[in-house]
Amino acid sequence: MKSFGLALSLSVALWAAGVSAQSSHSMTDSNTGITFQAFTDPQTNLTFGLVVPETIGSDFIGQIVVPTNGSGWGGVSLTDDMTDSLLIVAWPNGDEVMHSFRETSQYESPYVYNSSSVSLSEIPAGTFINSTHLSLTFLCSGCITNNSLSFTSNASVAVMGYAVSVKEVYDPSDSATELTYHAKGFGEFGMIIANASSSKYDTWAAMA
Repeated sequence: MKSFGLALSLSVALWAAGVSAQSSHSMTDSNTGITFQAFTDPQTNLTFGLVVPETIGSDFIGQIVVPTNGSGWGGVSLTDDMTDSLLIVAWPNGDEVMHSFRETSQYESPYVYNSSSVSLSEIPAGTFINSTHLSLTFLCSGCITNNSLSFTSNASVAVMGYAVSVKEVYDPSDSATELTYHAKGFGEFGMIIANASSSKYDTWAAMA
């Protein structure tokens, strides 16, 4: 009965947010062995995966997978809006995966978010570029801010955003480059935080 009650409450939360058709599911990454709670957008094929510890603090493990032909970029918002939210974006620079935190108060190309309170550490086994896509797997330290920049540590469900562009960023070698418009697609999805926790979190986080 407890699991049924949780499932019902999650369904109600997703329905209320208007994202019932777009919510996360369990996915195990073959490269790292990490089991994520993940969402894949059927239009852009961007995937975002999330893992949190059983007692949630300020950190999480994330994975962004973006289809690419050597250009373009993809990213996620840790809330349901592009503005006033912590954004994580990734793009290819040759065979190197570039990434940065972004934030904006307006609907424009977001600026680099410079704060010593957040950091991103790559998990090498899950970070690469091949002929079809890029994958950025990472430990995001301090990224659960418990304010308007991110979802909260006590949330059962978080509504997040995603965006994808097929057009190359202005300077792929510069982590502070201006981003191109996300014309390939953007939208929202429900991340079921209650299903994202794992007793293996510390082991996986140590891979970063």
